[in-house]
Amino acid sequence: MVIKLAEEVSFLNKAAIKKTIKNIKPESSVTFDASKKSFIAVDVLDMIQEFANVRAREENIDVKLIGFKTNYKEYANDQHSHITITHRRAI
Repeated sequence: MVIKLAEEVSFLNKAAIKKTIKNIKPESSVTFDASKKSFIAVDVLDMIQEFANVRAREENIDVKLIGFKTNYKEYANDQHSHITITHRRAI
């Protein structure tokens, strides 16, 4: 299964992404494609990261993360893609 994220992913997309993630079956494979995305809300990133690090491990789900950036606030200057999605919240 490939989940292609919209160009801008805000809290408005969270429910649909959460429903899609909930329907991923154990022992399956999923790719989250965030290539060419300009913005992804932190709460959505946290949800994807929690899925990849917790549920996917427990249910033996193969997860691939494509095109995630380390900083979406400065996306215009960040042309590098990363496999991990570790983010800090700004205080």
